[in-house]
Amino acid sequence: MWCTTMLRLAFAWTAWTLCAGLRPAPTRRPPSAARRAAVREFESLDHFEAAVESAAGDRLLVVDFSTSTCVPCQKFAPQLERVAEYYPECSFFAVVGDRSDVARRIARSCDVSEVPTFFLYKDGERRRRMTGGKLTSMDLIDAIEDLKYAT
Repeated sequence: MWCTTMLRLAFAWTAWTLCAGLRPAPTRRPPSAARRAAVREFESLDHFEAAVESAAGDRLLVVDFSTSTCVPCQKFAPQLERVAEYYPECSFFAVVGDRSDVARRIARSCDVSEVPTFFLYKDGERRRRMTGGKLTSMDLIDAIEDLKYAT
């Protein structure tokens, strides 16, 4: 119990310093020409449903619902990229509701009424919903760490 708590604190502190810009990002990723974006977008409603179903075991799915005119959403986007780079074992997707019909359908199917909203999926079901313009990257990191070690 004590060891697990210390491990969570170490991960949270490391992730916080990374997101706060106190140290450079880890160099686990390939050069920029060969890498794909850490935060991707869904191509269809079927793609979204398949991603939710594939969130099994230790694999987490983090979905960010936002709009292009939401100021808190735009401020959080770079932090989300950093968190996504730090957690390569998780899948990160952004659903920008006013960008396409697919995004609108996905947001409607998830009953998203305000942005920014984050859904965290594990084992094919939604485990956490986080909403509000005052969310920080540390809130997201805490939720990821809690779900990673939850049984």
